[in-house]
Amino acid sequence: MRRSTKRFAAELICPRKCFADFSEVWQAAGLPRDEGLRPRLFELPLIAVVLDSDGLPLWTPTFFLADTALASRAVTGDTVRTYAEALIPWLQYLAERKIALECATEETIGVYRADISHLNRSQTNTRYASATVNQRIIVPANFHFWGQRRGMMPSPLGEYLCERESLTRRSRVDSRRGFRSSKLPRIAAPRVIRRLPVALSDTEIQRLFSATPMPYRLMLRWCVACGLRRFEVCGLRISDLPTSEQIANSNDGVLTIVLLRKGGREVSVYVPAKLVTETHWYILTERPAPASSEQTFVFLNKTGRQVSRQILTKTFRKSADLLGSKATLHHLRHTFAVAVLGILTRHADEGEDFNSLKVLQVLLGHASIETSEIYIQAAQTSSDAVIEALDFLYGASL
Repeated sequence: MRRSTKRFAAELICPRKCFADFSEVWQAAGLPRDEGLRPRLFELPLIAVVLDSDGLPLWTPTFFLADTALASRAVTGDTVRTYAEALIPWLQYLAERKIALECATEETIGVYRADISHLNRSQTNTRYASATVNQRIIVPANFHFWGQRRGMMPSPLGEYLCERESLTRRSRVDSRRGFRSSKLPRIAAPRVIRRLPVALSDTEIQRLFSATPMPYRLMLRWCVACGLRRFEVCGLRISDLPTSEQIANSNDGVLTIVLLRKGGREVSVYVPAKLVTETHWYILTERPAPASSEQTFVFLNKTGRQVSRQILTKTFRKSADLLGSKATLHHLRHTFAVAVLGILTRHADEGEDFNSLKVLQVLLGHASIETSEIYIQAAQTSSDAVIEALDFLYGASL
């Protein structure tokens, strides 16, 4: 699959899906097999090759993305994908202004930041989100820092960033010794605006589900009932599901399964027994005959292959557009979190001894409790008291 931006493109490759083993790589390259060479990237979920307008590899950015892939703990390759998507516009920007990578300066990336901060998308006529702009600054900066440290692409920008890193490290040492050092100027990126999570109403969820065909409707149910992300529900395997015996022995109606979550962490996920039973029934009655390589996955498309994240998102978007809803697939996870936090808080207020936020952190699989705290704000701002106050103020203005 190729994501192109005019002169440059990032070819995204899933090695294990393209080749059965590393010997096929040698064969495809037309090279004699070297038994002493160990494949460095073959086991990664995704790698990216940057191509020029002639379809030829640009090795320096490709090696940078390869090192990024090796350093990432992501199980889906999303880090490499987003890095490639952020790096391509920077290469395009330099090429349009006839600036070589080795000539980029702090001023160059500063002008680039200002340019994309005020850029309107031609189709939607909306500006890039601050998080997107931030990423498109950080990735080129990391690229030049990497190039300077490796000696593969020295540049004034890379030299500045390495000096900054060195002085920052020295500043930390001085602060421990009681000395004060001057603050190093940095490449400014726009402050990321953290939007509150959006929780959908029961009515909107029911309408969305009624407009969504199987098996996508069942996949959405996993998202809203367990707080799963797209890649988690698409990657669900039959072996992950509790057996019929385990369902029968469940006393509280909740079962535990172990999944790989964001960052490659293996954590427990709590699932309603009724949802597991419904999923088993889907496998027995509606699941298409699997392709030879897809037998382990729960959710398959009509051709018997694993449902991709892109197709799941596209199907959800189609259902939402049909109903005139602006909801996104990730809003189902938000809905799970806000609803669970509200119920946990109510029980804690009634005297039950537990930390609501800590329980939510476990349920969502967050590595840090700070990540879960934003749902407190969402729950508070959508409370009955806030709604009552806003309704009163509106009525008073009539």
